[in-house]
Amino acid sequence: MQWGIRLLGRSFPIAHSYWQGAEPNMGKPSRFQTGEILFAIQNWNRIVEDRRKKLNVVWGNAPAWLSKPVDRLPPVVPTYINLSNEELDRYGFRAGYRHFERVSGCGHRALLKVLPIPIHQDVSQAWLTDIHMAFSVAFNSSETDNL
Repeated sequence: MQWGIRLLGRSFPIAHSYWQGAEPNMGKPSRFQTGEILFAIQNWNRIVEDRRKKLNVVWGNAPAWLSKPVDRLPPVVPTYINLSNEELDRYGFRAGYRHFERVSGCGHRALLKVLPIPIHQDVSQAWLTDIHMAFSVAFNSSETDNL
């Protein structure tokens, strides 16, 4: 079916737009967008190093059964913490709790309530350190490690 839409795209602009997506119709990137892309590429090593530092700060609060990634840098680290929504709001957490699926070696599956702690480039090291210190009592990495 997709191949048929591609062939129809040669004669019908709507089918062509569907096949190509919206981005090609927007034209080439502006000078401003190109500058942002170039800036990000030039600062890539700094961004990676910053995320590694943040990962090391927070990883101690990740579930013990979760292996630390060696070939990728996640944007968040899941943690077991049980705070009220008001407490989370006070520290600037807007996303709230999420559920993380854990599959044990024997195939047992469980949905675990976790708070994803952001470590991406839009989060400052100072904020992350403050969060780590404020939540250090509430972190419980062994809550469901015995599944």
